[in-house]
Amino acid sequence: MSIWFTEELHPYYRKGVRVKRVLADEQTQYQHLQFVETEFFGNAMILDGIIQLTERDNMGYHEMIVHVPMLAVGQPKRVLIVGGGDGGSLQQVLRYPCVEEAVVCELDQRVVDLSRQYFASSFGDPWADPRTKLLVRDAFGYLDENPGQFDVIISDISMPGEDGYSLLRSLRAAQMNMPAIALTALSRREDEADAMAAGFQVHLHKPVNPAVLVQTVAKLGLAGSSYVR
Repeated sequence: MSIWFTEELHPYYRKGVRVKRVLADEQTQYQHLQFVETEFFGNAMILDGIIQLTERDNMGYHEMIVHVPMLAVGQPKRVLIVGGGDGGSLQQVLRYPCVEEAVVCELDQRVVDLSRQYFASSFGDPWADPRTKLLVRDAFGYLDENPGQFDVIISDISMPGEDGYSLLRSLRAAQMNMPAIALTALSRREDEADAMAAGFQVHLHKPVNPAVLVQTVAKLGLAGSSYVR
């Protein structure tokens, strides 16, 4: 079997990958969830027709959304990951010995189940770590019930948009005593304005020395399998 999967993020931009076989294809309670084995990128997860991550290049995303805020805070003990059911961000968080508890608030249990099956060679099984706590529920309600209890909150939701900005506002409200940090890979100027309107500084509260970042990531055993050299 060899087919092309094509996704369209914008009317002016499409990209495609050659698929060797479909590993899973189901409509969950919340979304259309697919796992495919691609010819070049390894296994990939697709949500509602949009590729979320692949085995070959996920580290460029997971390392940056995890290590930069973790190092900015210093010695975080309690970490919340909003979304992140694939386990990639969790894997990176658990590399820090100072972390006592990592809570993952994921809405869709099937994302977790299938990721444990099809990303095991990339992420191992971070869910088996005793510091991990998985909550299959909506993050908005959880944040309302648990204000100010985390040193770092990592937003690993699937797509930007109004839900993302609502989440930023909820994070700001729940963590009033925590330094306001927002990291975004989005390129639109409107995204920065929306984050600022939600009460966030769109920069690091405490600068991270790039040399320290590289040294720390190398010490955590990432240098041989990531973009960090």
